[in-house]
Amino acid sequence: MKHLQQLTIGVLLMLCTQLSLRAQTSPDYDPNNPPEPQNLFLLTLGVSEQSAGSVSGGGSFAEAARVWIQAYTSTGFRFMYWKENDSIVSSSAGFYYNMPARHVRLTAYYIYDPSNPGEPNPINPKHTITFLADPSLGGSFSYSTYENVEGYRFYSYPYAATGFVFKGWYAADTLIQTTSPLYITIGKTNDTIVGKFSFEPGAPGEPNTGTAVKYNLTALTQTTELGKTIPFPVYLTNQNIDVNAAVFDITFPAGIAVDYTNSALSSRKNGHTYSCDTLGSNTFRYNISEPTNASFFGSSGILMTIPVTLTEAWESGTSQPVLFNNTEVKSGSNVLDCPAKNGAIRVQADTSSVFASFFPDVFLNRVYFHNLSTENADAYQWSFGDGTGGNERNPLHQYAQSGKYTVQLKVVSGAKSDSIQQTIDIAEQSIWKASGTFTLDKNKSGVKNFTDVVQMFHVFSQASVTGDLKIQVAAGQNFMLDVNDNSKAILEALLAKLQSNSYRMIFIADGQGTAPVINFSGTFTQNHMDVVLQLWKKMQTTGVVVQLLDDPLDINVLNTMILQIVCSESVTDTVDFKLISTAIAFRWEYDPVATDNKGSFLLSGNELIPSMTLTNDSTKANKLVYAVLSTGKSNFRLMTYTYNIQPKLKGIVTVTQPKNNQKLESISVNFGWTLVPNAVYDLYIWEKQTQAPTQALLSGITGSTYTNTSFCKYGKAYYWKVVARGTCNSIESPVDSFVIRTLPDLQVTQITYPQEMYAADEITVRVKITNKGDYAPASWVRDELLLAKNAGLEGLVSLTAQSNWRSVEKDSSYFVDFKINIPADTIRYTRFVAKTDIQNYLLESNELNNMLISDSMHIVQPLIDDHDYAVLKEVYLLTKGSYWNTKWKTGSNVLIAANWPGVTFNRGFVAGVSLRSNHLTGKLPKSLFTLTKLRTLDLYDNQLVANITAYSDSLREMTVFADSLSVLNLGKNQLTGEVAVFVDRFPLLKTLDLSYGKLSLAKALSPLITNLNLQYQEIKVDSIALKMSPVLNLPMISRYNHGTQQFDYYPSFTLISGNNGIAHMYYSNSSYRLNWWNNEGWMIPSGEQITLRQDNGPAAWSTAPFKLFFSSGDANVDQQINILDVQHTLNHILRENPKPYNFRAADTYTDNSMTVQDIVSTVNIILLAEGDTTIAGMPLARVPGIEENVRSTLSIEKGHLILDALEAVSAMDISLKNVKANQIRMLLNSSDYQMIVQNVADGSRFIIFSPTGKSLPAGSHKLAELYGNAPGVVRVALSDRMANAVPCRITQSVTGLDDVEISGLRAYFEKSDLKIILPVYAEKLSVQLYNMQGMLIRSDEREFVQEGMQVIHYTETPAEGMYLLRLQIKNGDKYQHMTNKLFISK
Repeated sequence: MKHLQQLTIGVLLMLCTQLSLRAQTSPDYDPNNPPEPQNLFLLTLGVSEQSAGSVSGGGSFAEAARVWIQAYTSTGFRFMYWKENDSIVSSSAGFYYNMPARHVRLTAYYIYDPSNPGEPNPINPKHTITFLADPSLGGSFSYSTYENVEGYRFYSYPYAATGFVFKGWYAADTLIQTTSPLYITIGKTNDTIVGKFSFEPGAPGEPNTGTAVKYNLTALTQTTELGKTIPFPVYLTNQNIDVNAAVFDITFPAGIAVDYTNSALSSRKNGHTYSCDTLGSNTFRYNISEPTNASFFGSSGILMTIPVTLTEAWESGTSQPVLFNNTEVKSGSNVLDCPAKNGAIRVQADTSSVFASFFPDVFLNRVYFHNLSTENADAYQWSFGDGTGGNERNPLHQYAQSGKYTVQLKVVSGAKSDSIQQTIDIAEQSIWKASGTFTLDKNKSGVKNFTDVVQMFHVFSQASVTGDLKIQVAAGQNFMLDVNDNSKAILEALLAKLQSNSYRMIFIADGQGTAPVINFSGTFTQNHMDVVLQLWKKMQTTGVVVQLLDDPLDINVLNTMILQIVCSESVTDTVDFKLISTAIAFRWEYDPVATDNKGSFLLSGNELIPSMTLTNDSTKANKLVYAVLSTGKSNFRLMTYTYNIQPKLKGIVTVTQPKNNQKLESISVNFGWTLVPNAVYDLYIWEKQTQAPTQALLSGITGSTYTNTSFCKYGKAYYWKVVARGTCNSIESPVDSFVIRTLPDLQVTQITYPQEMYAADEITVRVKITNKGDYAPASWVRDELLLAKNAGLEGLVSLTAQSNWRSVEKDSSYFVDFKINIPADTIRYTRFVAKTDIQNYLLESNELNNMLISDSMHIVQPLIDDHDYAVLKEVYLLTKGSYWNTKWKTGSNVLIAANWPGVTFNRGFVAGVSLRSNHLTGKLPKSLFTLTKLRTLDLYDNQLVANITAYSDSLREMTVFADSLSVLNLGKNQLTGEVAVFVDRFPLLKTLDLSYGKLSLAKALSPLITNLNLQYQEIKVDSIALKMSPVLNLPMISRYNHGTQQFDYYPSFTLISGNNGIAHMYYSNSSYRLNWWNNEGWMIPSGEQITLRQDNGPAAWSTAPFKLFFSSGDANVDQQINILDVQHTLNHILRENPKPYNFRAADTYTDNSMTVQDIVSTVNIILLAEGDTTIAGMPLARVPGIEENVRSTLSIEKGHLILDALEAVSAMDISLKNVKANQIRMLLNSSDYQMIVQNVADGSRFIIFSPTGKSLPAGSHKLAELYGNAPGVVRVALSDRMANAVPCRITQSVTGLDDVEISGLRAYFEKSDLKIILPVYAEKLSVQLYNMQGMLIRSDEREFVQEGMQVIHYTETPAEGMYLLRLQIKNGDKYQHMTNKLFISK
């Protein structure tokens, strides 16, 4: 029967194997990435009291699972909340809980409530769903069991174990579905769900491409025979993360013998070792680490193997689980929880069958395949995935390139065979690393074993060397390195890796027998030899013989026998090169290029360099260099040998600071000395009266100075010297001395105080402080006065302290006067305590004697004066003391300061009240001003109400009042009235603060008041018209100048709209000036309320509501609307930034923007205005400071309106008589100028301006053609480009004659000469020059004048301006005359 069972199992196993092989092509199969284990976390539920109720919903869940948990309540209890530790999770009895990635315990809390009948359990009963895996080791699920009420819906995921693939969900052998998750609704009975898995063994999940970090440990499932011992492999995957240590617990099935002491780390070790602890139940804890935290080699592969022996008692064809627990890896200094994939050990079902199994060991591009298949098979057929294969049982294969390779092993035994394949990953060469231990053995196999030394060097040359390379060379074996061009290239590549750091190759003989040999042979040149010599410098040997062309030599000696340091005039040691090799003949020759020694020495020789005396007369070390060559079989330059010849120190050393016997202020001493070439310096310091030390305080100083801050002490004298030390000799300086000053010692020597003292009294305590040490240099010294209950300094309390910058001579004293108020409380103080230099700013010889305690004294404890006590209680009552921030205790008249915060007393009388910001409300109590000893009253920032004018009348009627008051602060209350009449009642007042009120001031205050604050008043200032020089009617409090006792102060003001300052008003040149800050101009509408804030003076920051008025159109703020406003607005439109500019006044089109429409609208305002709106005085009146002949003129000549301009004109406002609007035709270019005309009584008025900003230049211009009868100019106003008035006069023709044109006649003025060009001969030439008012300026006549230029010289040149020139030519009885305008310019 047993045989039949075994046969059946064997058949099933064959079927499974065939299914497995076929499944490899299935799209569901991925041998390179077995399923990730889904860690389950335990949710434990409990109750605060057993009888209070019950809970449901606990179990094992995956991270982020949504779990319904429910609390049920027993009768007499009431549910409160769910808690985890001290945190409330939910106040609902039932709720969904999102499972975190950790174990959780939740507790339902109840309170006893007899009135609560309890909550019935759900009507629906609960049922349990059980999940089973087929086979049992095939995988696991989100839940092993799940319990809830009928109709509840939940879901579960399957998690396949290593080597298994999930195939589907089954209920009673019926397939439900093949996908996951499975959604389940709990029915009316318990039920079982089976998840079926297919065993498809393959490699553990290799890392995917990309940069995601991935790490896990995997127990690789193995198949073997009963009773057989196999190395069970533990696989580590670490993708994009360096792992330097691992700790894990591993549990093997019962009955398996585990040889944990012979566990073996794989080639991934990098100096790592392991330790193993047995935990019982076939569980073992492995700890793999390396002392320097070196990382494991590679990114995936076998980490270690554990020898296990299968028991004979197992049933063939079964699988037993191998389980992980408590898995951690370490990356850098971070310890990480590590996901783990469990595995299994599978028993071969039929011992006669064949099975295939292997695991790879990977190092760089070398892979050693451990064959775990059936032993003694007929054939092992390997396909390495790169087009090559093999038939060895355990092959070593080297891949040419990085990448993923699918390796297949087919095992054949007779007619039976089995196959298995795995995918291995050969990492990119750029991340290869090499360090640790390797073997060089022709008889071994392994990824870190080499059978050829060139092959080993080649592998090393391809990786980054990250540590020493330790090579164990098999004893008795010889390795030949043929030195040629190919091997030279390999050695050079290896040297590049080794020379970039300090790592070496260490060759050690391994095993018993003759010493192994590495022979560098071949036919090669000195260039090849130089590379070999460089390689030998990176090699170290122990028990390994290195040969050069079959001749042994000690490369350790060769690498160290390179230098001898000698002193000048000293004898050298003999150098015997036979210590390197007795088989090689050596010759040495002087190297003239490398040698710079100028003395005498041997030039050449054989074998050894004998002793000789070398000299160096320079100040720097020099060298003698020999080239050492091998002769005979090998003829190479093997090395150089150098003598480094040190000179002797020459010269003298003198000390430069401190000077001999110098007295120093500080223990920080700067030492200095002269330098000697090539020396270092030793500093010796020792105290006088002691022996000179044999050891230096500091050795090896390289410079000429050194500062010591720790050796010397104040008040001590010292000797010192410097020794200049070289390699060959030393030079000692003379011994000098210095002394460190003695420190001062301040002591309190006297405390003086009044004999009679009362609690709360203000007294002066004088303290005398004496310097009983040396001079105390200038320093801050802080002295303090304290009180104590007794000489034992109980109840010590600080009264005051003073800081002063002072210096104190030796044995001199200074005094400190402390003004204090004696504390008024129940503690009986009996001692004053005075301290000096309490912050230790001054360095003293004794810091412990800076305090003095006075003799016993008595402080009288008075009662509060009856009248003052009554006033205090009244104040407390009237100002609602129960609502104060800091309250009084008014129940006793015993003077206890703690009962009266803010009140100071003088022998029972109130001397001061300070209750600022204490929430006093109501009327200001008048009784406060009956406190006859009151000196300070500070009620700042409360809500007290008072009319101080009325209070002044009340004070006048008082029989006693506070006439000793010197400090009065009633600021930030609700005060009104006149200041002077109130303040005059306090003749001793020095400090007055009445800020934040509605106060007035009618007369000057007492000059005794030195600290005055009337700021932040609410004042009244009349509204005014907006203009640049406003006239302000200010209240007297704003004008008050306390310094002069006069009302002659003119403060500055800020105009505020909302919370923003918009303009500034300041006093200058006997008037106020207005300046606003907005570049766009004045933006506040006329009459809109703003705030006027005073910026300085005693009433600074006082404010008044304020309005400014102006007329629409007055853009230039001159109180008129005329042509200048038109030009001003135009300049703003043209972005000329005219100032001042009233945007609101100029916005006559009222669209909150500035365009030509506003100009036209302003022109219409001017034209429609009643009366004269031209510039005042411009038609005929004289303009002060402007001479008549420097005015421009406007005239009508021959029906044309002509402007003779002495300067550029941009806009014109002209009134005419006898001409209507339709009788005027503008002659200026209409593209540059615009005219707007309006009929008026007896004529018309028109304005010409340039929308483009053009100007008429100086000269004569025809403005318009006029068609009226006897037209005349009534008024004219001109503006220049900057909106300034241009002076202009109205003129008429001055000749009254009919002028005759004389062809070719020309006249002009040049410098001081009038030049006339005559076209004809003249018997007589008459020349008259008139000004524009018709006045004759000069007349000249000339006879018999020839044709051509005539010059009339003017000794006094006429003033600049426009003139009329009248010329008359007489020939016989015929007269010709002509009148021209002539412009004379400077």
